[in-house]
Amino acid sequence: METPVRVLLVDDEPGIRRVLGALIKDFGYDVLAVESAREALDAFTDNPFPLVVTDIRMPGMDGLALLERVRSRNADTQVIMITGHGDMDIAVECLRLGAADFITKPVNDDMLEHALNRAAEQHSLREQLRQHTEHLEELVAARTRELLEAHRVAVVGETVACMAHTIKNLAAALEGSLFVLKQGMESGNGEYLEDGWAMLEEDISRVRDKLLNLLHIGQDAELRECDVDPTLPVRNVVKRLEGRAASLGVRLHFQDNPAQDTSPVPLDAERLESCLLNLAGNALEAFPAPSLRARPAEVRIECVRTPDALTYNVRDNGTGLSAEAAERLRDGLFTTKKDGTGFGLLGTRKALLEMGGQLLWENLPDSGALFRIVLPLRKDTAPAAR
Repeated sequence: METPVRVLLVDDEPGIRRVLGALIKDFGYDVLAVESAREALDAFTDNPFPLVVTDIRMPGMDGLALLERVRSRNADTQVIMITGHGDMDIAVECLRLGAADFITKPVNDDMLEHALNRAAEQHSLREQLRQHTEHLEELVAARTRELLEAHRVAVVGETVACMAHTIKNLAAALEGSLFVLKQGMESGNGEYLEDGWAMLEEDISRVRDKLLNLLHIGQDAELRECDVDPTLPVRNVVKRLEGRAASLGVRLHFQDNPAQDTSPVPLDAERLESCLLNLAGNALEAFPAPSLRARPAEVRIECVRTPDALTYNVRDNGTGLSAEAAERLRDGLFTTKKDGTGFGLLGTRKALLEMGGQLLWENLPDSGALFRIVLPLRKDTAPAAR
């Protein structure tokens, strides 16, 4: 048996309230009759009614104010307004405030039944629409999870393919180095021997770096914090890359600020240095060939300390990021290097995430790109007052 639709009847006149209540019950509805808007709101708060039938002119809070309160609490509730004053201005105001219908006293039985049935149907449709919308939202959420999982699988597939391609390239490079070395050994040519050894050492170094990147990406490393000068990782990176920068014809330097607070802070300095090394190394290779440069190539690294964070800026004055590159930087394996894999950037983002930091990037107005590492500082490590 279908449960009757509940109706809240509000009228301050006992006789009218009794007659209308009996009528509405005869129409097949479950009725609660109250004498004031305040009492109606109390009943509505406990259990919102699908339908409300209310007089307009009542002592205290009138029907218009009740209409507004009811609609603000439950927009699906259908409110039918009744008044002995057939004022069209009031009717228009009721409809403007969201009333489902408007009828006048003396109430015609057929008109009341018609208004109730129409309001009940409207409420049912709204309820069905709400349920349908919730179902659609659940379907969208489920589909989104499926797509994310599919994307994750695709990324893993791309990673494996990228690894295979990288290994293939490294193997080919090793074969070339060994060939040159073999030629030197067979011919006794010292120049071949020297070149072969240099090529082999470089290739072995590249293999080591790629394998270390893969190892770091696949592991959840523990933080190894110790109190260090926050500028120390930058100085170490500049020192490690100065030879490479010189060979590429790029000026690499630490933009020091003598007024900067360098008092020790808890940092995983080794991991931070690895992140800076990757970003600075990428920046060094962001320039065209020396003959194609419009101005001297430069990469600057700086450390900025605020009460809340340490910020490390790696900026270059190269060609900047293309629109495609800026968009694809969101992908973990993106790289701008000719023979790069993208593992370095992926590992950098993972390491920063584990340190509670983030990696940001942007194109600079005067050309070039800026990569920014932001690491939060604990309150007890804020800069000392000067």
